Amino acid sequence: MNYGRYISEVLRSKNMTKKLLSVRDIVEITGWSKSTVYKLIDSGDLQSVQIPMTPIRVPVESLDNLISQGVSSG
Repeated sequence: MNYGRYISEVLRSKNMTKKLLSVRDIVEITGWSKSTVYKLIDSGDLQSVQIPMTPIRVPVESLDNLISQGVSSG
């Protein structure tokens, strides 16, 4: 399965054209809990970007890479 394409389709179906995703976006896309997403970020399995004065953001490519590698959501 082409996971990059899958994530792109999910984003398009939800009218999301973002390059950076919020934790809430990832929860909505994957069905994982917020705590799972934060654990993946804290462990470094899911790369994130810290922008001043905004919540943590995750590049779409980072989520794609994580899913492509088959990392368990716990």
